[in-house]
Amino acid sequence: DIDLSLNYGEDFVAKDKLIREEIAKDNTNSLILLHGKPGTGKTTYIRNLISRFNNKEFILAPVNIMENIDNPRFLTFMLNYQNSILILEDAEKLIRKRDESDNNLIGLLNTSDGILGDILKLKIILTFNTEKENIDPALLRKGRLKVEHHFDALSVENSNRLFDKLGKKIHVDRPYLLTEVYNTESESIEIETTRRIGF
Repeated sequence: DIDLSLNYGEDFVAKDKLIREEIAKDNTNSLILLHGKPGTGKTTYIRNLISRFNNKEFILAPVNIMENIDNPRFLTFMLNYQNSILILEDAEKLIRKRDESDNNLIGLLNTSDGILGDILKLKIILTFNTEKENIDPALLRKGRLKVEHHFDALSVENSNRLFDKLGKKIHVDRPYLLTEVYNTESESIEIETTRRIGF
């Protein structure tokens, strides 16, 4: 199990609790948005989340699955997975501001809290790397959106704490992405510091 406050910041612990409470509910449909720059740990968090729910069915699907939302065969398939959690990663194209003919987004909206959502009772987790301002405002509607979190770089303090916990003898003076912390060795930090001070 990962230390959420250390890997994502102290404020994320409360968000994680809300997400877990939402997923634990039966016979409800909901939408969860997780967004932030690549490398901030969205996928790592989802893996951890899945590992904590042995009694739930998680479906990782490509975003173009929404193209089939009105296909009877697809609906028949999904009826076998009521109360599941549908995960759509890197969903920028699906959730961007739309014109009226964007059937993929309309399908998503109907699945999250329309009549279709009432039938399928899916929890939908969407991840994306763009800014929240670039997505369709319909996704943010109160009652539809249950939990939203912006993943950011770790603070300087948390970056150094995590380096220390991982046993890496590294001290940094800027925020680090989670992926940078886990994939950085002390030698590369020394090179970066040397370049920055001009030697």
